[in-house]
Amino acid sequence: MDFTPWNWATYFRLHEAACLIAGVMPVSKQYPTSEELPPQARPILGKLMAAYIEWFLQTKNPERPKSIVLEGMLNDDGTLPPFPAPLTKTPGETVRREAVHRFMSLMAERGFKSCYDFGPIGKAGAPIAPSHEFQTAPEPHATVPAPPQAAWIERAKSRAREIVARQAARDLFPNQKDIADEIAREFRAAGTVGTDGKPLSGATIKRHALKGISSATGRQQSLSIGRGK
Repeated sequence: MDFTPWNWATYFRLHEAACLIAGVMPVSKQYPTSEELPPQARPILGKLMAAYIEWFLQTKNPERPKSIVLEGMLNDDGTLPPFPAPLTKTPGETVRREAVHRFMSLMAERGFKSCYDFGPIGKAGAPIAPSHEFQTAPEPHATVPAPPQAAWIERAKSRAREIVARQAARDLFPNQKDIADEIAREFRAAGTVGTDGKPLSGATIKRHALKGISSATGRQQSLSIGRGK
């Protein structure tokens, strides 16, 4: 697939970046729905949205626990842009080429690869074969050893942020227990077990991985917007 025209792009909408990472041609709509995107790009868009929203929250609150973020574009005066609302418009938020390159460089350290090279403008490398590394999961009945505790905690945190972003896009704001239970079900389906060989419970995930991760900010933003109407 010829992505040459994108080699000169200085910024991307989140859904465009997701498609390029997946190795498929971006769609032309400004605010496509998930169903309008190629299936390969959907889970990647969820990660980009979660990382973008996390950038917004960490920038607004410097004391917030740090994690990998996808930097958005500040206003000309250096202030934050408005919080994406409704969050269904988040796929249309724009990020600079350099920001996507930094984000993918950090994700590459975790084994996630991009089919498209977001390197310096005009110098992007040739696309690589499509990869589904963002979507890969063990066979449902396979039992795999749990990663070191810190690793599974980071995996749960990342997944929690994706769930918060996904649900916020639907104007839904699940509590930590519901988020932890969903992650626990996914871990069980993937065959991931704890260091004791037992499945990780929602309570364990909530206690060790979800501190500081909440839908509360999105709920407050939604309520504030509703009152302003």
